[in-house]
Amino acid sequence: MKLILADQRAAKLKYLEHFLVSSGHDVTAVQDGVGCLESLRQSIPDVLVVAAGLRWGGTDGVLDVMFHSRKMRDTPVLLLLDHRSESQLHRHPMVLSILRTPFQPSDLERLLVFLYLVNQNSQIEDNLCLRSSSIIPRRNYNRAFGPV
Repeated sequence: MKLILADQRAAKLKYLEHFLVSSGHDVTAVQDGVGCLESLRQSIPDVLVVAAGLRWGGTDGVLDVMFHSRKMRDTPVLLLLDHRSESQLHRHPMVLSILRTPFQPSDLERLLVFLYLVNQNSQIEDNLCLRSSSIIPRRNYNRAFGPV
């Protein structure tokens, strides 16, 4: 699966990138909003994994540009939120799911596969159902109108 991973914390970014690459994913890692948008413009990923609070363009700026771009609008977005975060970004219409820290990298990978399959309108097997207190799926989502 082709991913863009955007997080301003270098150590966390490197750790998650290493895990995902070793799991067979094609990962582009970026540390700010400008780098994220540049990567999105070069090549649309299967899923964008973005942390709240990106510098230089901000997570909200990245999501707004994606929302208004026909090319990027159908890209599923997984938002990484700190467990203490008061961010309202989870309400943005581009965000399909949220993963709160702390989480296990395996939770991230399972959720990525789930989002990819949902976006591809594939059959989702029961064994992919996610059960973790860190994972918050968004249900009843209509991309054209936002959360229903």
